[in-house]
Amino acid sequence: MKKRRIAKYILIGVAVLFMVGFLWQRISRMETFEKKAEEINPNITAVVEPAVMPAHVSAPIRVRIAFPDGLKRGSNISTQLPNAALTYDLSYSLTKTLQKPASIVDVIGVAIGYIFTGRADTREIMLWDTVTVTSPDAPKAKFSLRIRRLQFDDVGKAAAERHGQRVTAVLKGADIPPGGEVVMTYSTTTPWVASGAFPVRVDVNKVRMAQDPTFVVEAGSTASRQVIVPSSVRPGEPFKVEIISRDKYDNLSASEDSVNLSLDGEILDEMILYTGRAERVVTLDEPGVYRFDVSGTLSNPVRITDTPNGPWWGDLHSHNAWSADALSSLADPDHYTYARDVSALDYA
Repeated sequence: MKKRRIAKYILIGVAVLFMVGFLWQRISRMETFEKKAEEINPNITAVVEPAVMPAHVSAPIRVRIAFPDGLKRGSNISTQLPNAALTYDLSYSLTKTLQKPASIVDVIGVAIGYIFTGRADTREIMLWDTVTVTSPDAPKAKFSLRIRRLQFDDVGKAAAERHGQRVTAVLKGADIPPGGEVVMTYSTTTPWVASGAFPVRVDVNKVRMAQDPTFVVEAGSTASRQVIVPSSVRPGEPFKVEIISRDKYDNLSASEDSVNLSLDGEILDEMILYTGRAERVVTLDEPGVYRFDVSGTLSNPVRITDTPNGPWWGDLHSHNAWSADALSSLADPDHYTYARDVSALDYA
């Protein structure tokens, strides 16, 4: 009994020491992140690699930050990808926190991935996203990482946000020499939203760069086609036949297509060459219900009547780029341009 009591006290003592050490590390780490290092050269530059990416593929996204005058130990470097680039929660690459599997199929997929590939960045198989921070110019440099859910465009005090994930690295071990770089590598999935300018936020010592570096996401080839006409039109009134091709993620297609436009077996326009979308203006004089055919794709019905009254099609609830929940960027296609030109809505 005496030996058991001693063993019990030893285990309790070890547990207490472990908890004290853990809490001390957490407190020290928080103090490090709150520390503001000396101001840095405002001429630092940042680029995103690759500069052009296909939509929704598993690929590393690198943010390279160059420091003309170097960077001192204790400095804080933060980056944040747009919400559209982070489908999954990030984890620190050294811990690789596994996301909760959606089903037993996912568990089997993870096991197969490890056995046959051994790759942690295979997005289709593995269920985590990771981030690493390195400096090719300072091999002895080490970084302490912290991932926080913050708004991309916070003003003043940082504000919590359920989708945004800001990665902050504190430089330790060695200074970055003049002209040196720090590289943050996200092993993640590129956005499925095509855009000419997705921004990446970069902060150094809690000061945001004046100009966000950007990257381009390109749409894919045609996966589907839709032909859209108004629901009702007066006889003799011109209206648009809108031909819209999309990739498999509903971006406006980047491939060139050739189609014929016909009505009731009669070709109205042939060999229409277009990329993404095309319009043709037609007029129908006889009352009735019509559907256009574009190389095998039928339009919605249009009713030719003296008393047209819709229906009209629109979206009553959606988030544009100014919303923290948005997936789009401030560049093309913006929220309303997409609604008008890709979805062909009457209102948004």
